[in-house]
Amino acid sequence: MTLEKIPFQMTVCKATAVEGLDYNKDFYFIGKTDSELSLVCRTEDAPDRAAARADGLRKFIMFLHYPPTGIPEDDSPFTAMAEEYGAEQVIYAHCHGAARFHDSIQGEKNGVEYSLVSGDWRRWQPLKVLD
Repeated sequence: MTLEKIPFQMTVCKATAVEGLDYNKDFYFIGKTDSELSLVCRTEDAPDRAAARADGLRKFIMFLHYPPTGIPEDDSPFTAMAEEYGAEQVIYAHCHGAARFHDSIQGEKNGVEYSLVSGDWRRWQPLKVLD
C-alpha cells in the first residue's frame, strides 16, 4: 500500500440542503444527522451556499486502529509518515489489557504526540484531541 499526500486543498462545510449538490463531483465524505449535513471535498467543489465552511488543512492528525509500531520497535513506516507529513498527533487503539498497554510508543517523539485511546487504558474516558 502506498500512501500519498493529497495534492489539493480540502474544505469542510455544513451544507444547508442536499438539493443542488452536484453528485458528479468527488465528495470524499458526506455525513448527515437530524440537524446537519456535513461535506468534506475539494475546495473548488464546495457548495456556494454553505451554512459554515473551513478551507484548507489546519491540523494533521493520524488515526490508526492498531499501534504505529510493533512491540520491540520505536520507529516504523507510520512514525516516519507522521514526521514527514507534519502530523501533530497520532491516535491509536487496539492495545487491550494491562500487559499490552505499553506495546507501542506514547507521549512526544520527534515532534509528534502519540496517544493510546483503548477504552480500558483510558478507563472509558474520552481523550480531548482538539481544543
